[in-house]
Amino acid sequence: MAKYLMPLTALIVASYCYVDPKDYGPALAKEAAIVHQECRIISGATEEEILQTRKGDFSGGINIKRYNACLWLHLQVANTSLHSNLEKLKSLEPPHLKGKVAHIYANCAEKIRLTEEKDFVEMAWKSSKCSHDVDPENYIFP
Repeated sequence: MAKYLMPLTALIVASYCYVDPKDYGPALAKEAAIVHQECRIISGATEEEILQTRKGDFSGGINIKRYNACLWLHLQVANTSLHSNLEKLKSLEPPHLKGKVAHIYANCAEKIRLTEEKDFVEMAWKSSKCSHDVDPENYIFP
């Protein structure tokens, strides 16, 4: 029984480790509402894939990866070389996370940008996973 309790507890905790869209704050909420629809259409990602990724499940296929890449570009938080825009990242931080998450996203983008990976979709995906892994409780995925 005990051997099942720990993984079950971890799964329950992990399923709640992200910033809920209702807590985005005005700046991110406004932009996220626009880019969410655009990026869903462009990528073909489903709401279920998006929710699973919010919860930290990065096992999705190409559609959710394209959705993620679309977010990075349309929110203007990075360019196609994954050079991040720290000021833009800071401007989108929810009020309760000011000074806590922008640097995580920028640092992860820099880390991935310096690897051998050159495909932007994969770079953005790895950067988002890195950001999640650094601080899953405050992970933001519009």
